This record gives sequence, structure tokens and C-alpha cells, in this order.
Amino acid sequence: MTISYRVALPMALLLLLVSIALPQFVALSDTVRGILVGLSFGALFGLLLRGRLPAPCDEAPAEVRRRYQREMLVSMTLYMFLIIVSFWCIRHFELPTAGRALLALLPVIGIAMWARAQMRYLAGCDELQQKIELQAIAMASALLVFGSFPLGLLAAANVFSISGKIVLIWILPVFIIVYGLCKVWASRRYG
Repeated sequence: MTISYRVALPMALLLLLVSIALPQFVALSDTVRGILVGLSFGALFGLLLRGRLPAPCDEAPAEVRRRYQREMLVSMTLYMFLIIVSFWCIRHFELPTAGRALLALLPVIGIAMWARAQMRYLAGCDELQQKIELQAIAMASALLVFGSFPLGLLAAANVFSISGKIVLIWILPVFIIVYGLCKVWASRRYG
């Protein structure tokens, strides 16, 4: 199922407007506001990527694409649900360290399902699409490594300080964003 720009763009902009305006009228927690803003910017970013990709960018068979979309929807929905539930439980219940660790790691199930969906998708693509995906993954990995390593050296030299929690939690989202941009570039080379 493909949603047209006429529907998707107003929906993303409406979500952004709601995420900005709603806190003015209703008391929302920082978590809920963050989720709304993240969803709206994610939708706008997805639309931007979709508009920049060449027409037949995705050469995977229709069945593979449908399976991938279904698996992605399930894995990311599960991830979002588990991350909200796990951190809510951690904040509201007094748990031993092992219990907090188990709850904190619960969202990894959704990420593991996402990784499996990615691998199954790549296995179902033709050789050109696999090459595009491999180039995008390699470029994103290199950019993430060459972006984070100098920051680590600067932090080690006490040029600035940064929380390790912040760095570790942002590795996956930054990688996904950089991968998306690299995929646009790689696709346009062959498009």
C-alpha cells in the first residue's frame, strides 16, 4: 500500500503542528512530546527521501517489498511499544538491578526483528539493489565511524564532555538516518 504525497505530506505537517501546538493546551510529559516530534520529523524525513529516490529505486519483487513493509511495521511498532512500557515500568516500580536490566533490554527484541527483516529483504533483492544497499551500508558505517571517532578523541582530551548514555542511545538512529541519505546517493548513481 503506497500513500500519495497529497495524503502523506499534509498528515506529516499536521502531526508536526499537533506536536508543537498541543503542549500549549494540554500538559504532556517530555516523553510524549518527544515521541510526537520524533514521529513528525521522521515522517517528513521519509517523504524527503522518497522524493529524492529515482523512480524504480527498489528492484525487489513486489512480494519481497510487501513482506519487508509488513515485517518493518510489526518490528518497529513492537519496538516503540516495548521502549515505552519498559521505561515506564523502570520509572514507576522499585526493581532490583537484574529486573531493571531485563526491562531496559526488552526493546532489543523489536530491533532484532528489524535486523532480520533487513537481511531477508536484502536476500530477496536483485544484484543491482543488493549493490546499492551494500554501498549505502558501507558508506553509512564509514561516516558514523569517522564522525564518532574524532569526537571520542576530543572528549578523551577533555575538549568537551559528553554523556556515554547519550552517545550509545543515538548510534542506531544516526546510522539509520545516514544510511537513508547514503542510499539516496547510491541509488541516484544507478538510477
